Amino acid sequence: MVLLVSALGPPKGNVWYLAYGSNLSSSKFVRDRGIKPLAALLVAVPGSTLAMESAGVPYQEPSYASIRSASKSSTGKEITVLGTAYLVTADQYVDIIRSEGGGIAYEEISVRVVPLDISTKSDINSLSENSAETPSEARTLVSIMRRLPAPHPSQRYMSLVVNGAMESNYPQDYQLYLKGIKTYQPARHPRAKLGAELFLCLWIPIMTIAERITKLSLSWFGDEYGNAPYVIILLVRAIVTAMWWHHDYLHAPIWGRGDGLDAAAIRSEV
Repeated sequence: MVLLVSALGPPKGNVWYLAYGSNLSSSKFVRDRGIKPLAALLVAVPGSTLAMESAGVPYQEPSYASIRSASKSSTGKEITVLGTAYLVTADQYVDIIRSEGGGIAYEEISVRVVPLDISTKSDINSLSENSAETPSEARTLVSIMRRLPAPHPSQRYMSLVVNGAMESNYPQDYQLYLKGIKTYQPARHPRAKLGAELFLCLWIPIMTIAERITKLSLSWFGDEYGNAPYVIILLVRAIVTAMWWHHDYLHAPIWGRGDGLDAAAIRSEV
């Protein structure tokens, strides 16, 4: 298992960072990350497809977006990933790594990107002579903690993705594709709702503590590349693994699944 997210080494200058999930919107990226990129472009990632397989929290946020090779897609319909490539400084890129958990849930890869249309640049800034022109590759983060088959993402999360695509004027067919991704629907039956509440009452405090420990460790002991200490990476991964083991083998057989993959939850989405 990969420990460090900085598998490519620290960038030596400005670098293109690919966002494909909730950061599709440039304004959200600036608002939530506190990072103002030098430029932003709409790009395609040939050979890759979107996969909602990054482990989240059952009954609340079952999964988040990642990307993987289209040839490994388990579905018959494979859609090329579109994303927003942000040109950021080396220091800004390290801040992005920290904000994404410092190597706990994601690993860093380099992908080939193809700008769809130079006119789709955001109005954050226009490309200048020092902006490395248009990108042919970009760095991005893909999930280490994968769930297969992929859980359904929450409606809240997918709303962020869809709204980001709309705000950034993504092609209509890709927006329709995003809107068509099935989302997790909380159970309506009283017994199942009680089961979900019991699970979350146990694990939300634990995950909150893990998040706080991660942030503190990044502030005090994080390395220059934005990674958390090894012991924190292993600890938080162990907590997430234990949570999903509890869900799969102890809780779900009694109370019903919290990832949208059971028949009742799937029917409720129709």
